[in-house]
Amino acid sequence: MHAFLLPFALAGAACAWIPRAAAHGARHTDAQAYCRALGTIDAPDRRWAGPALPPWIAHRLRLADDAWVAWRCAGGRVLACVYGANRRCDAKARTARRAGAAVRAYCHAHPGAAFVPAVVAGHDDAVWWRCRGRRALAWHADAVDAQGYRARDWQPVTP
Repeated sequence: MHAFLLPFALAGAACAWIPRAAAHGARHTDAQAYCRALGTIDAPDRRWAGPALPPWIAHRLRLADDAWVAWRCAGGRVLACVYGANRRCDAKARTARRAGAAVRAYCHAHPGAAFVPAVVAGHDDAVWWRCRGRRALAWHADAVDAQGYRARDWQPVTP
């Protein structure tokens, strides 16, 4: 390369590099832009500079701005989950079909129970249990999304 063209070549390379570096380390205040930029992430990270709960998400869900809501990005979209008595938005679903000790103990103490309460099985358990005699039986499993969360707990939201 000619010495005359070297500064222009270096300037072009630097300009091509800057947008990628800026996008990677950019701090976002718009949840939709954030999710489009990151694609999929379990929870907002250091690149999120907006409020913990963007007001438009609470409004879209018809909740107060201080509601207990989690949001994340999946495939470039914003998903939201409202915490509830039997819903833990921050935990990935447990999908094991082998009953844990608490479920087995419940069935031993309550033979033939039509269901095992979530307080016993665990609020992050995607498998629903009942007791056949004193034996725990998995009788239903909630769908789990690609990130490992119960699909029914999360919904896409847009402003």
